[in-house]
Amino acid sequence: LVSDGDKRHSSAVLIDPAGAVAGRYDKLHLVPFGEFVPLRKWLQPWIGILAQMGDFDAGAPMQPPLATPVGPLGVTICYEAVFPRWSRAAALSGARVLVNITNDGWYKDTWGPLHHFHTNRFRAVENRMPVVRSGNTGISAVIDPWGRVTAQLGLLKEGVLLGELPGDDPFPRGSLYSRAGDWLGWLAVAGAALALAAAGWRR
Repeated sequence: LVSDGDKRHSSAVLIDPAGAVAGRYDKLHLVPFGEFVPLRKWLQPWIGILAQMGDFDAGAPMQPPLATPVGPLGVTICYEAVFPRWSRAAALSGARVLVNITNDGWYKDTWGPLHHFHTNRFRAVENRMPVVRSGNTGISAVIDPWGRVTAQLGLLKEGVLLGELPGDDPFPRGSLYSRAGDWLGWLAVAGAALALAAAGWRR
């Protein structure tokens, strides 16, 4: 939690070796009923407990990557990693390493942390950059630009995770997806729709 004037953010803060704040990322995609209450004006009179729930503010849509010795970092917080557009936005802003920090303690020993972890492997491949993930109850890992897990600390395991990032960027131009976006997916949808329409017309 970071307070910025009258705004409250769920944030990742970069601390330099001297202990000073060297950068910050404010979460963009907030969790409904966890970080904000949708339709509060209409729901709160009927659901009294909502009055006890505060709201966070979303961060600015375009935030610069965090400058570090391993390269510019793009950050996603918690379930932002599930949505490809946020990792792609980080790549477009110049990030060459993705960091995902999360509190997966809510899910305990269920399929939730596994699902949440594996989505980061897709983000690594889509943007052709390594992902470093830290979960308070796991799964923490280092994932290379090909989606391979090179270091991992499992679910509900205590310990220190040591991993390596590529010394040279194997994809200095990023990925086609980072540069072009979802056009291939939309083209596939359009092609499928046309094929269905043609099949219906022939009948």
